[in-house]
Amino acid sequence: PVFFLFVLATMWPLFFEILVEDGLVKACRILVLDLLALSPMFYAFQGKVIAHFMNLEILYGGAEYIPTGRGLATVRQSFRSLFANFANTNMFDGFELLSFLLVSLLLGNSSLDVGYPYWFCIGTAVTSWVFAPFLYNPYMFSVRHVYTDAQEFGCWLVSGLAPDGTPANKTSQWSWLEWTTSLQIPRQRASYHWLYLPSWRLLTAVLSGCLTATVVTSDTYEAGLSTTTDKVRHQLLPLLPPVFAGLALGLVAIFHGVVSCCLGERVHPTFLLVVCTVLTACASAAEVYAMVRWPLWTTDYGFHTGVLMVFHKYCVLRWGLDWADWVMPKYTKCFVGSHGIIATGVTWWVISWRWWRDALLGCFLTCVIAVIALVLRIPGAAHVHHLFLFRNRAKITSGAPGKNADETQELPRF
Repeated sequence: PVFFLFVLATMWPLFFEILVEDGLVKACRILVLDLLALSPMFYAFQGKVIAHFMNLEILYGGAEYIPTGRGLATVRQSFRSLFANFANTNMFDGFELLSFLLVSLLLGNSSLDVGYPYWFCIGTAVTSWVFAPFLYNPYMFSVRHVYTDAQEFGCWLVSGLAPDGTPANKTSQWSWLEWTTSLQIPRQRASYHWLYLPSWRLLTAVLSGCLTATVVTSDTYEAGLSTTTDKVRHQLLPLLPPVFAGLALGLVAIFHGVVSCCLGERVHPTFLLVVCTVLTACASAAEVYAMVRWPLWTTDYGFHTGVLMVFHKYCVLRWGLDWADWVMPKYTKCFVGSHGIIATGVTWWVISWRWWRDALLGCFLTCVIAVIALVLRIPGAAHVHHLFLFRNRAKITSGAPGKNADETQELPRF
């Protein structure tokens, strides 16, 4: 009911304005067209953006006026640009919620049998947070743009730091490293007293840890664990944070410090990024392999237990990443080797996990967009996307001879 009230609250002002000015028929027509254009998705996306920046203002302060002009955006934005603008505000939370729902469905969670209204509301929220920027972007699903967008996004992910002299407002467009660094700037104004306040991420990690501890100490699970090595692997290791990746990146930080001290020059950030992300993936895979009891994997009990262990690791990891954001200095200071080994190791630990998250999200979105683009190649199917756009006709007052028709541009409806 709350979601439907939210949709009505966002649509009623326009409905009553048109009702007063143009009558009931046109008001109903506009209302139906807006619903066909999936306006609830747009309003859910817009509400999430507003909530994100309100939260930033409450926590960190520093709000300021940004002169954006008053005209409608008429230029298609690339995938990388949309990702950089809206990933931190909407897409990360939407992708995380989508992942949780898919895992719950995979496990056959009976608590998800809550009826169609729930799935409609949660599906609208998740879809809008993840896909709305692309849905309302003109020519987003053009096949020729999908390849160039994917290529541009891949280069952006692996590029290094921006050259010296690059304008401050252009550095985030240069590379993913610069962009993820810029996300930490508001935190520099925050007080470190926030570190001592428990967060909901910490509560989730504690609760998942209690549940994991209950499972690994049960009689059913302990059966067959005779040696000390087995107990450490299958009972202690699942309760710990992701330690393998931390140890591996600690060695990288030591290597970075030795090279910077002995040679007097920094290791190239792109090389460090590749090494750290590969080590993080390999170390995490080795940790999962070591802690899961694979002989039980073929049973429902063993499968559910393994998923629970991985979920607990994820909860601790998410809390650790948020906590590290509060205590770490600006990332670029560690890129150039101006901080100690511990600070450098923690920084690259954060960077590696965040890179994998963004790379997976980017690949997922690119694949979905590519599939939609292929479907829209069916004759007549491309007109479906036109439902989410409106056509702005402007008279051509000057131009090449013979152009007497109106110029048409496709713009977002909202």
